[in-house]
Amino acid sequence: MPNCLNCGRELAAGSPINICAACSEPATAQAHAASFPVTRALIAINVLVFLLMMARGVSLTQPTAQQLLRWGANLGTLTLDRDWWRLLASVFVHIGVVHIAVNMWSLWNAGQLAEHIYGRATYLFLYLFTGAAGSVASAAWHPFTPSAGASGAIFGVVGALLVTFKFGKLELPHEVVKPVLSSLTAFTLFNVIFGAVRGGVDNAAHLGGLLSGALIGALMNRATERGSPSARRRDMALLGVALVAVFLTVRRVEAYVIHLDRALRAESRNQRALAIDELREVVKARPNTAAYWVKLGRAYAMNAQPEPALAALKRGTELDASSVEGWTALGEIYLAQDKVAEALDAYRRVATLAPNFVPAQINLGVALARTGDTDGAIEAYKRAQALDRSYPLTYSFLGAAYLGARKYDDALRTYQEWAQLQPENPDAHFGIAQAYKGKGMQLEAQQALERSMELREKLTAPRKQTSTAQ
Repeated sequence: MPNCLNCGRELAAGSPINICAACSEPATAQAHAASFPVTRALIAINVLVFLLMMARGVSLTQPTAQQLLRWGANLGTLTLDRDWWRLLASVFVHIGVVHIAVNMWSLWNAGQLAEHIYGRATYLFLYLFTGAAGSVASAAWHPFTPSAGASGAIFGVVGALLVTFKFGKLELPHEVVKPVLSSLTAFTLFNVIFGAVRGGVDNAAHLGGLLSGALIGALMNRATERGSPSARRRDMALLGVALVAVFLTVRRVEAYVIHLDRALRAESRNQRALAIDELREVVKARPNTAAYWVKLGRAYAMNAQPEPALAALKRGTELDASSVEGWTALGEIYLAQDKVAEALDAYRRVATLAPNFVPAQINLGVALARTGDTDGAIEAYKRAQALDRSYPLTYSFLGAAYLGARKYDDALRTYQEWAQLQPENPDAHFGIAQAYKGKGMQLEAQQALERSMELREKLTAPRKQTSTAQ
C-alpha cells in the first residue's frame, strides 16, 4: 500500500494522490505547508551561489559570459565535452539580480505546491531531473551560447503540476483545482511565448524542463493509481537512466561542436596542426556545411599547406557560392602562387558579393595591379576610399598605385590626407617624401623623409627600452 507523503499513514489502493484525508484537513495542511524545507533549501542554495558570485566580483546586473562559465553556466561545447557537471551546476547560477529575483519568486510559489503534493524526496528529484533535462535541451539546441538559471527546473515543476492537476486524482473540489490549473497554464503560455518573441531567453531549457516535468507528473499519477511505492522509485531510477542515455546520444550527434571548439582554442594557441585535425573531424560530421570547409581551408593555409587549403576552400565555395570568406581566402592563395587570373576572378566575385566591403575593393585592386592594370587598380582603391575614408590601408595602396603610375600630384594628395588622418604614422610621411621626390622637390622630400625617420624611431624606442630592462 502507498503511504501518505506528509504523515506516513497507509493509503488505500486508488486513494487520491499521496495525501491522506487527515493531512488534507485545512489545519494539518497549513502546518505541513509552513515549512517546505526543500523549497527553502533550494532557494537558499541559489541565493548563496549568487551572493558568492557577487563577493568574487561578478557584476550584479550584467555578468560576462566568462564570469558565468567560471561559476558553472551551461555551454554545449564544454558540457558535451567533459564538463557534464554543468548540467546541474548551471541550474544554480543566475545572470544578474533581476534574473534570480524572478526565478526565486516563481520557485517559491510553484515549489510550495509541488512539495506539498509530491512530498520532499519526489519534489527534489523533480527539480534536479528537470533542471538537468533543460540543460541537455539547451546544450543541444544552441551549443555555442552560454545559459544559466533555475527556470528549466521551475518549468519542470510547473509541467508536473499541470499534468497532476489536469489528470491526477486530487482530493480537492473543482473550484479549487480550476483556478490553480488556469494559473499554471497562463504562466506556461506567457513565458514560452515571451521567450520566443524576446531574444536572450533560453526557451530550449524551458521546454526541456516543461516536457520532462510533464512526463514525471504522468508517471507519478500512474504510480499512485497502482498503489505501489516501489513503482515510483523504479520510475525515478528509469528516468535517471533515460536522461543519461539522452545526454550521451546528444553528445554523439553533436560531437562536431566539441571538435569545432577544440579547433578554435587550438588556433588561439597557434597549434595549427591540432586545429586542422579537429576541423577535419568537423567536416567529416558536417560535410555539407560550407563554413566549416572554409575554416579548414584557412587552417591549412595558415599552416603553409596550399594544396589541401585550395581543395577545402573550393569545396566550401561549391557548397556556398556566396561565401565572401571562402572566395577571399582562395584569392589570397592564388596570389601567393602567382595564379593572377584565378585570384582576380576570386576577388571580383568578392567585390560583387560585398560591394560595400572595403577589403574586397582593396584585394581587387591588388589583383588588378598584379595583372598590370594600374588604372583598374586605382579605381578599385578609390572605391574602397570612398566607402571608408578613415581606413588607412586605402591611402597606402592608392598612394603606391599613383606613384607607380607616376601621378605624383595625386600620390602627394593621397599621402597628405593619410598624414592628416594619422599624423604619427611614419609610412604616410615616407609616401609624402616619395611623391615630392618624384616631383623633383628635393628639399621637401628630405624634410618629409626626416619626419618619417623621426616618427619611426619614436615608435621603436619603447621596444628597445623594454628589451634592455629585461
